[in-house]
Amino acid sequence: MGKFIDAKHEGICIQTKTKIKKGDHVFYFPGRGMFHESSSVYQEHLKNGSFPSQIDEEKTEGRSNTDDFLVIEALEGLRDQ
Repeated sequence: MGKFIDAKHEGICIQTKTKIKKGDHVFYFPGRGMFHESSSVYQEHLKNGSFPSQIDEEKTEGRSNTDDFLVIEALEGLRDQ
């Protein structure tokens, strides 16, 4: 159940290994980590509009759990490399 947030601390993108600075807009997937805006996971969720931004986080009705598989597939692809 990920969502778009402003990073609360520095980190590294799970997919692209890009440095994430505090305050950067990222896609956060609890238990998995942060995805930088240059990652395909971030772009896919942005394009689909399936996850709320921090501003809209109260409007989560109708979101499909199948969208979480995009993140899981990306992480499995990284593991196979």
